[in-house]
This record gives sequence, C-alpha cells and structure tokens, in this order.
Amino acid sequence: MSDPNHLQAPAPQQPAPGWYPDGTGAVRWWDGAAWTAHAQGSASAAAPHPEVRERPRLADHLAVDSPWTWVIALAQLIAVPSIFLIDVRGYVRFLAEGDGSGFVSYFATTGIVALLGWALTALIIVAAHRDSKRLTALGVVRPFHWAFAFLGATVYLIGRHVVLRKVTRTPGWPLWANLACVLVSLVVTTIWTVMFMQFMLSEVATSPLYS
Repeated sequence: MSDPNHLQAPAPQQPAPGWYPDGTGAVRWWDGAAWTAHAQGSASAAAPHPEVRERPRLADHLAVDSPWTWVIALAQLIAVPSIFLIDVRGYVRFLAEGDGSGFVSYFATTGIVALLGWALTALIIVAAHRDSKRLTALGVVRPFHWAFAFLGATVYLIGRHVVLRKVTRTPGWPLWANLACVLVSLVVTTIWTVMFMQFMLSEVATSPLYS
C-alpha cells in the first residue's frame, strides 16, 4: 500500500513545439511530446546567409583610368579661376559710394560663377556614371557607386581607388591629381579672399560715407 503522505515528483516539463536541431545536423519539428517526421535539412540551411560575390583579381597594370576619370580629377581646375569673374569692385563701390549698379554687377557675376559650379558638378556626376559603367565592363565586381560623386569628386575618387586596389595594381594617379587640384584651389581661394578684404577695407576707409 502506498503512503498517502508521499508526494509524487512532478513530471519533467517538455520543450514547447517548434523546430530544433535533432543531433544529426538537421532541424526537426518537435510537437511538444516527440519528434515528428518533418525535417528541414541542415541547421545552417534553416537560416541561409546572403550570397557574397567576391571581387576577382584583374590583370595587373590594367588600364582602369579613362578620359572620364581625368574629367572628374581635373574639373576643379576649371572652377578655381572662375572666382576672378566676380565683380569685387562693383561690390566695393556699393559699400563705399552706395552705387546700386555695383551691387547688381556683383550679384550677376556671382550668379554666373554659381551656375558654372553647378554645371561642373553635373559634369562630374555624368563622368562618374560613365567611369563606373566602364569599370563594370572591364570586369570589376561592385565598383564604387557613381552616385557618391554627388558628395564631390574627391569622395568618388577615394572610394574608387579603394575598390580598385582590391582587384588590381593601380597607382591611382587621378586621385593624387585631384588632391593636388584641391590644394591649389585652397591656396588660390585664400589669396583671392585676402586681396578682396584688403581692397574692400582700403576703399571703405577712404569713402566719404564712412568718414
């Protein structure tokens, strides 16, 4: 006879129904009490990984730079001299003498320079698109996207150089030429700004409007 005061141990709790590794490398459906006949291959197949396309190596010293690449690299040289088109003297006449025509001339020339800058930006974007298409035709897998040219020629050329260094030997001359152009533009812009400020201050100091 069993002891009525004896407490029976509770049965172990079974895992909830679901897909579980069954110890054979596959995942199998557990119905809460036992394994079923439903399996899904290996455990790794249950969570497939996205396919990653490797970038194959190209022939060393392949000519990866085209005229479009050099357009991107050297477009900065066209933009730099354009600042000298701005009618600085007209702006100073407006400040020193109150000449409204001087301000109109200054505003008009500044607008022309801005339009030229937008046109060069559009040219760089088109050239980057053509350059990216050419790299794809040469066999470069996932070349640096041409849309990065919207952020500037230097951004596109840096990313382009990083990708190409993974697939071929390239010195990256367009990138270095572009960086040189950026340096030249900074120097020229700084000199122009200093000359502009000196001229403006000297004219304003001798103006009867401020005497």
